[in-house]
Amino acid sequence: MVCGLRSAVWCLVLSHPTGTAEERQQHYEAHHAWLETEHRAGRLLVSGPTIDRGTGIYVVLAGSLEEARDIAAADPYHLKGVRRLEIVQ
Repeated sequence: MVCGLRSAVWCLVLSHPTGTAEERQQHYEAHHAWLETEHRAGRLLVSGPTIDRGTGIYVVLAGSLEEARDIAAADPYHLKGVRRLEIVQ
């Protein structure tokens, strides 16, 4: 059992920009705080940008694909609509 989950699902999240760089910058601090909280809670294994800094990547641990999607959707970038999430189990 991993982190108290009976059947853990690891999902890759790709966070693609949809807004302008200025719009994303407005939500950077909230996004960074969200990442830190999720890492501390054990729901994120790794996170960071692609080499060109265009796409964000993180790996989510959850009990199901739906739960992983809910976790990723709570990222302030996704909530504010300045990034679009893509999730792969």
